[in-house]
Amino acid sequence: MEITKIVVTGGPCAGKGEALRRIRDAFAPQGYTVLVIQETTTDLINGGVAPWTCGTSPDFQGCQMELQLDKEKVFERAARTMPTNKVLLVLDRSALDGRAYITEAEFAQQAGYLGTSEGALRNRYDAVFHLETAAKGVESAYTLANNTARIENPAEAVAQDNKTLNAWVGHPHFRLIPSYPFFPAKMDQLVREVSTFLGLPGHTACRRSFLVRDPDREWLERNFFCRRADLVETFLPSEGNNVHLVYARTCSEHTIYFERTAKQLSPYRWETICSRLTEEQYRALQAKADPNRRPLAKATYCMVYQDSYFEVDLYPFWQDRGILRFPMLQEEQPLPDSPVELRIVGEVSENPAYGDEALAAGVYPVGLD
Repeated sequence: MEITKIVVTGGPCAGKGEALRRIRDAFAPQGYTVLVIQETTTDLINGGVAPWTCGTSPDFQGCQMELQLDKEKVFERAARTMPTNKVLLVLDRSALDGRAYITEAEFAQQAGYLGTSEGALRNRYDAVFHLETAAKGVESAYTLANNTARIENPAEAVAQDNKTLNAWVGHPHFRLIPSYPFFPAKMDQLVREVSTFLGLPGHTACRRSFLVRDPDREWLERNFFCRRADLVETFLPSEGNNVHLVYARTCSEHTIYFERTAKQLSPYRWETICSRLTEEQYRALQAKADPNRRPLAKATYCMVYQDSYFEVDLYPFWQDRGILRFPMLQEEQPLPDSPVELRIVGEVSENPAYGDEALAAGVYPVGLD
């Protein structure tokens, strides 16, 4: 049985309730058994357990975290009894969302009580979709009327949205869904993003890549909406336009392992299958490495800027450049704004010399022009 776990998160009044309904309606006809774990915080508050009724806010977040993880265990156990091959387990927020409401030290302490950590909680899900609060850009749509547990005014909602972004950025598959004046457009983008993640027919991954000059590593490290992940990629033998690799990814001192096969359909578009591995599976495949390519290490800075999400790859053999990569839904999609600190030199999407497979062969482009 294939159980895919995704989190729908975001700030207050972001449309998560409607998002859950749209996901169920969109993917049940695609052969998925869609199971939904409703927001634990709302359930607790409506039942009388709240930050203002518990001893402290960290006490409440610890209760939320414990109940959330228990609910996930129950849903996964139930799923394995069902007569189905594909389960899409959708979470309305998760245990890591509590990171936005208490300090880093307080969260680490509560997670430690449960034998886990911030990094482990971020990595336990297959994909994360952050719905931006309506208080960002569509304040007229912001309301407290449709959730009795919601208490934030618009300014507080923006602050909580930002803190939630900070908690989740760095996840291996994170996507930001901005607010739209026309709300159905927001839901349409969410469904397209989930469809692309699941690899459904007609939905292939798209990416554009840009060479950046003298990336400011210190600026990236201290940016509130940025988190570093360290990757080591090992390429396996492949033919034609196919790429086959395994990689270890470490973020917030927690490591996970992946296998990825990809077929390039155009300079911007890829048909990709990615699956998680145990460390034992990873080591076994790593031993079958392509002898013509060395393991490729890189630091990937995952970042949100304005209403866009992107990644900056920095390599140990380059100090004067890096590669900025924008995940996109369509090749013709307008290019989002990027920070001036990244100093884009030009697009390299159509230059295979800047792809990781070529860099692993040890031949590095030398010019910035």
